[in-house]
Amino acid sequence: MGAPLKDGGPAFDNATYYDCSDPEQLAHETVADALESIFDYSYEQGESITACIARLAPVIVTAYERMAIDEKWCARQAERLAENLTQTLEEEFGNPDGTTLVIENTQPIEALIRAAVDRAAKEARVWGCEAVAPREYSATEIEAVLRAHCPSWFEEETQPAQRSRP
Repeated sequence: MGAPLKDGGPAFDNATYYDCSDPEQLAHETVADALESIFDYSYEQGESITACIARLAPVIVTAYERMAIDEKWCARQAERLAENLTQTLEEEFGNPDGTTLVIENTQPIEALIRAAVDRAAKEARVWGCEAVAPREYSATEIEAVLRAHCPSWFEEETQPAQRSRP
């Protein structure tokens, strides 16, 4: 595997979730949220945010998209359902000696089942996600994102140090 892409392209920009680690559950809907999470977790007491950024940079943010239910899966499910339905109808309502079929032409039933499976797949909100593109962020890029997203993190660094009087 080569170096990560600097710019993950449209797949990165149009993704649903982003993360900087190997998450079990995806929750960050923006790159800024993903960077905030990793730096909030990695920030050491007494360390400035710029020092933390310098310590961890560069950071790879991975874009994730919900997995798609593909046509082959729909076709397999429809075939299984049609076969199961036909078999169950034969067992429950067919002639016990097996000489007659309850449904002689299964094609219309199979087409209806396929349409139902396709519709279910279209309406389903898939939980599973897959990585679609990585993007590497330099310290400068991370700081720009976090300054816009978490400005309070940088307030202490921009204020002059308080001097105590003797």
